[in-house]
Amino acid sequence: MPVAESFNALGAGNGFPECITVDVSSFDYWTTFSGVNKNSPATSDLLIAESIQLGMKLYWNLFSCVAPTNVTFSSTGSNPGESSSVSNLDVSSHSRAEPMKRICGFASASDSQSSTPSGRTNCQLFLTAGLPVRMYNGVTTNEANFVGIGRGMGSTVNTRGSASNRAVSRVTIVGHIDASTSTAGVYDYAYVEVGGMHFVCEARADGNDSEIPDAANLTASATGTASTNTYTSTSSITSIDFYTY
Repeated sequence: MPVAESFNALGAGNGFPECITVDVSSFDYWTTFSGVNKNSPATSDLLIAESIQLGMKLYWNLFSCVAPTNVTFSSTGSNPGESSSVSNLDVSSHSRAEPMKRICGFASASDSQSSTPSGRTNCQLFLTAGLPVRMYNGVTTNEANFVGIGRGMGSTVNTRGSASNRAVSRVTIVGHIDASTSTAGVYDYAYVEVGGMHFVCEARADGNDSEIPDAANLTASATGTASTNTYTSTSSITSIDFYTY
């Protein structure tokens, strides 16, 4: 785990560069970093304080995400087998990777790997230390509705087999989200804990042979067939790691 240079940051007076407020009451799923969520909305000063501490840890100190992915192609015809994978992405290449530089914005990173011919198999991983949001279970003009700090932007892993998406799996962790109304694939949602922080996990699987989204275990898999070709894909998130001092 990398070691960062110690620093002080007042931000916008709240420990962050900005102050973003969201009324989460209408979302299908929402959670603060400390686990106050739509199913268990009762909060406290202690839980609010914990959510702020965890939000600051994620924003300022996020370094990497371990998210094993794999997609394979096989055929009983003339095409050879192919595979690609992506895992363990970190933000070190970002211009604001060092925690002390994030006062001007968040750090993010993305990576992908495709097989040849292009598009036959593809894995993608997107990691961001995105700004946390102040969550209100009701109008944001009433501080009595403030329940704590949660994740704004999500981190996502996505794999797909073939340019026509014969087998797609995707796992995303966010702070608030509505259930998808898409008819493409099967979706699953769960409140999860990763790196000591609480998130909403959305898992999606889309394949004409097998679709297994498992949000509670932060994983999804799909299998699709076309003619003599078989495609399989898996996406998962196992852990997030942080800078130390």
